[in-house]
Amino acid sequence: MLLYILMNKMKRLNLISIIIIVFVLPLFSFLIWNNNDSELIIGNWVSDRDSLSRVVFESNQCKWYYNNQLIETNGYVIQNTTPICGKDVLVNDKTNYLKLTSLTNQESDLCYEILGVTNTDLSLMDINTGHIITFTKSN
Repeated sequence: MLLYILMNKMKRLNLISIIIIVFVLPLFSFLIWNNNDSELIIGNWVSDRDSLSRVVFESNQCKWYYNNQLIETNGYVIQNTTPICGKDVLVNDKTNYLKLTSLTNQESDLCYEILGVTNTDLSLMDINTGHIITFTKSN
């Protein structure tokens, strides 16, 4: 009888452990990954292709400049869901997507896969064209 009770308690513990491993840990790691990109992207980024072109990410919007003249202001979100901008994309624990929504005109949203973001470098790929743009963080 005692052995039966112990085995039932072990089954419950194993079930709880499995639930935590399968559902809770992936969600937690996704939130950490997503927050990391959201924090690292904040700042002033200068295009590697054209030093007169830059984008400034703030906590809730980004501003595009050319030759220090404001060109466009966008709201943005970093997400890891599909579809994005009407296109099905790969979603896993290593992907994140940047969705820009114009605040100054009615143009359609722009969407990029975040290929990498560090304290010094940002690399984005347009999900429609595959064009890659790279930036270096500036003070």
